[in-house]
Amino acid sequence: MLDDRWVSWKMQTSKKWADIEDVLEYTNIDFIDFDHKILLEYALKLNVLIHRSDKEFSLELLEEIGLMLQKLYGYAVEHFDREEEFMKTYDLPNVAAHLREHADILDMLRQALNDFKKGKVNIGHELKMQVMEWLIHHINKIDNDFFQIENWSEHLVGATDWEEVSHIVSLTGINEIDHQHKMLTEKAINIMTNINESSTKETLNRDFSDFRDYVVYHFDFETEFMNKYNIKDKTVHLEQHDYFVERLEAFPNEILDNPHKVDDFKKWILTWWINHINITDQETFSYDNWATLVIDKAEKLEDIQELLRLTGIDTIDHDHLEVMEKTFELYKLIQTSIVENSLQEPHIKTEIIKILKAIYIRAEQHFHREETIMDKYDFSDIGTHSLEHKDILDKISNMIMNYEENRLYASKNIKTVILDWWIHHTNNNDYRTFVLNITKDKLALIKREEMYE
Repeated sequence: MLDDRWVSWKMQTSKKWADIEDVLEYTNIDFIDFDHKILLEYALKLNVLIHRSDKEFSLELLEEIGLMLQKLYGYAVEHFDREEEFMKTYDLPNVAAHLREHADILDMLRQALNDFKKGKVNIGHELKMQVMEWLIHHINKIDNDFFQIENWSEHLVGATDWEEVSHIVSLTGINEIDHQHKMLTEKAINIMTNINESSTKETLNRDFSDFRDYVVYHFDFETEFMNKYNIKDKTVHLEQHDYFVERLEAFPNEILDNPHKVDDFKKWILTWWINHINITDQETFSYDNWATLVIDKAEKLEDIQELLRLTGIDTIDHDHLEVMEKTFELYKLIQTSIVENSLQEPHIKTEIIKILKAIYIRAEQHFHREETIMDKYDFSDIGTHSLEHKDILDKISNMIMNYEENRLYASKNIKTVILDWWIHHTNNNDYRTFVLNITKDKLALIKREEMYE
């Protein structure tokens, strides 16, 4: 646990997510940690606005502060609803105290909003401190302890299919690894469903043998991936793999010797497996550990196309690839100009600006298309998703402006920077919105509409 004073200082002086992500405690439940990230980003934006108001107060800035406070409150309501649904599903202990914490936070935000609307609120450092203090306390203290897997894993034994646990299995962003995680989770659930105190040796050996074989296949695939992309610090990860395989080999005899402990064995399998995915795999296969290197070495779209997660919505997937293709067009122009020593020529600079602006326009059109779909079909996360869109457009816009004003050198690294923003957003936010959080009926309606366009 990090020192409270250090965390408090860091949060108060930070302006963006990258400044504070290293001081945040994680629950290792994907949707909760993602919500925390969004809440912190709202709070940081509120801080930046409050800081600006100390120097350049205006009615427009006052409206921005009020809007950001409203967004923070609205997302806190949505987040607490999701947390409380999780609490009910897994019958977590000491829920009443946690619910009181939620109620107190919402009361504080509502009061701040009401005071703000009446012109009473002090929009200076008092509000800034108040918001950040509850974030620090609630995320790093309350949620970090409350949502540890030990508090709810016993209810995993009752799971009967993938859909019941999919929301608590974190994604690595690597298609094949995530698919194998799904397959192994389903096989683990089948074992939990099939074995009981009266299971025979033949049944146990059959079920565990099938599961173990796929585990070995999966671990071999992960090892090859680590080696292929030269992922560092994998010793502990591989030791965990060996440990899990050894335990699976021993389980049939242990269950036969202790049939009354069968529920403990079943609970351990899925608990260990989900913990391994959510913590160890998340650390090892973090996007920053391997993807940026692949993007940096890529010469054409085909070199990195496998990195991109598809949503299954053709227009969205086509847009994603189109922006990436345009980025490679920019890369080839810069690369050729460097070889020909013509990068500083006025016509080359004009062409680079033209392509950068084309990337911006296509990204903007794509984001508008996504937001239209989200709005039409009432997606719950349209607000936070749209903020990510704005952030990317702002980054591209700043890149264009800095290049036009000679503050940015047109190197091949521009390709890596743009594609890194783009793929990271697509593989996380878009995949979450258009794959994980979409109902089959809603997806069918969207795809049917595509057919008639």
